[in-house]
Amino acid sequence: MEAVKKFIEFVLGELCEKKDEIMVRLEETDRGAIFFASVAESDMGQLIGRKGQTVSALRTLVQSMGIRDEKRYYFRAVEPEDNHAPSAQSNVTAEEAMTDDEGNGAEVPAV
Repeated sequence: MEAVKKFIEFVLGELCEKKDEIMVRLEETDRGAIFFASVAESDMGQLIGRKGQTVSALRTLVQSMGIRDEKRYYFRAVEPEDNHAPSAQSNVTAEEAMTDDEGNGAEVPAV
């Protein structure tokens, strides 16, 4: 999972101008590993991309890495201030992180 975290940090480093404000936090649950990423507020547009295409592509890549590892990986972009809070106080719960933006379960096919 450390390789996935480093991959996310690398991609965000290439997208964002304020590299020192990039934070990636890993939270493991019984359903899989969730990678929460936060960037500077001024870089959020770069992370999200036009019509959400960049963040969607990053989610797909992270989920694909999970399939390769025979695990379930989820990716969630969070507001910058959310990433500094302890996971129990984060505005994004593990259950919310494992659903897509329409509230559907973001299940990854089993290998």
